[in-house]
Amino acid sequence: MERIPYRSAGLFTIFLLIIGVSRVYGITVTARDETGIKGPNPVAVKCEYVLAPGEVLFSITMSRKRTTDPSYTDIAVFRPDVNSALYGASVAEDFKLRTTLIMSDGSTSVRFDSVECEDEAAYRCTVSYQTAGTTAATQTADMNLLLQAQPLTPTITLTPAHADGYTDGEQVHFQCQGSVGKPAGDFLWFRYRGNTPEDITSLAILNPAYSSPGTCTSDRISQLKLNVSRQDNGMTIRCAANHTLLTKPTGFETCNSTCRQTDKITVFYTFTDSDPDVSSNPAGGTHTVGDTVTLKCNADTNPPATFSWHKEGDDNSTTPGEEWTLSNLQIEDSGTYTCMATNVVGGVTYNASRSLNINVVATTTTPSTTPSTSTQSPPSGKTDAVKPGPTDDGDNTTIIIVVCVVVGLVLILGIIAGVCFYRRRKAKSPPEEPSEKPYNNQNMSIYSTKPDLVTNDNKKFNHYNNKNEDALNYADLQFDTKPRSRKPVALADTMTDYADVSMPQV
Repeated sequence: MERIPYRSAGLFTIFLLIIGVSRVYGITVTARDETGIKGPNPVAVKCEYVLAPGEVLFSITMSRKRTTDPSYTDIAVFRPDVNSALYGASVAEDFKLRTTLIMSDGSTSVRFDSVECEDEAAYRCTVSYQTAGTTAATQTADMNLLLQAQPLTPTITLTPAHADGYTDGEQVHFQCQGSVGKPAGDFLWFRYRGNTPEDITSLAILNPAYSSPGTCTSDRISQLKLNVSRQDNGMTIRCAANHTLLTKPTGFETCNSTCRQTDKITVFYTFTDSDPDVSSNPAGGTHTVGDTVTLKCNADTNPPATFSWHKEGDDNSTTPGEEWTLSNLQIEDSGTYTCMATNVVGGVTYNASRSLNINVVATTTTPSTTPSTSTQSPPSGKTDAVKPGPTDDGDNTTIIIVVCVVVGLVLILGIIAGVCFYRRRKAKSPPEEPSEKPYNNQNMSIYSTKPDLVTNDNKKFNHYNNKNEDALNYADLQFDTKPRSRKPVALADTMTDYADVSMPQV
């Protein structure tokens, strides 16, 4: 018979040790690693054996070695000849209460009805038997009990811890802390605005896992920072453990022992630019005498705003409340109605206002060709939240604009026509004669009028006056007395030394 080489035999022996199977003479011993879950979850460490013909089993001893133990310690001894199993002398009473020793044909086991952290250890099965040659022998097989642990219920805290609520824009720090099991898991975050969850885990910071004192599990801390807003009023934040032993949370499931969520969070906020919202019922800005119209005002704030209505120009028309009903409308009820809203957040008072126009007419005008006509004007516009501004009915505004344009065109055409008529009339009128100037030679008394040498005018005859002044003779020179005329009339005496010159009266 060919012998197996020494090296090959050694490798085969190592292989048997690796798979937990040992064979001495004819007996075969098998032990497998097991995984247990911490808590009331049964698991067993088991030793199986097969005797060869002629072999006799004496006993099987189960021992363990924890990470803190220097060596293996016996925990149970099984004796098949008397079908009995006994705990080791050093085994604690707590271990006996949560374990059961089981012996059957071909196997022995220690079953853990409830698993604790200390049960995670290396276990050894030692079989004592007699060979077919009546020789006493032993054979061992090793195994490990590995442990897993589910996460526990975490705790969730808020900073600052305002019981009444937070203001719009305030930053809130959420912290989730607790056991994440074994091996270490993590935390998932969900935000609920209503009943639909929103996974916001990406906004959180997850700290490294650390060992929990006195346990074999790990703890972790996850932190989440949110700037709350008006959309977060009434929201809920949930922190849920995520672990391989659990189905991954989606946020739709009921919060169980591995998650924790906050109460509904209150957020205080004030007006937006669109607040308050005003309307009238029936809608439209134009109403008929005798009608009834209800003015409505609302705003989305927390705490709720208080409202009052006021008619501009009437100091005695203020009415508190969101609604104001105007009954039996009259022409004098036309005007601008303003809603004033007040809200207090964080000790600060905020005000906002918005107006609408009410136009009351004596009767409605309908075309003669139509039996009945329903005219509805679009709702009035809104002012900003600080300074109210009335808005007119759309149809009335269009009519006013058209009328203004037509009147303006008529005025411009009238002015142009008046200017043209004035210029034409001025061009046809004859030039006016300038008024006659007074004679500027009235003080020249030494002249006499003679017949006009040019016109032979005999109506006037100026006598020639000889003057002798200082023995000098003078002669009078006379001109035409017609306005602006420079014609000479007569020269009285050519024999005189001097001549008197008579200037025309101009």
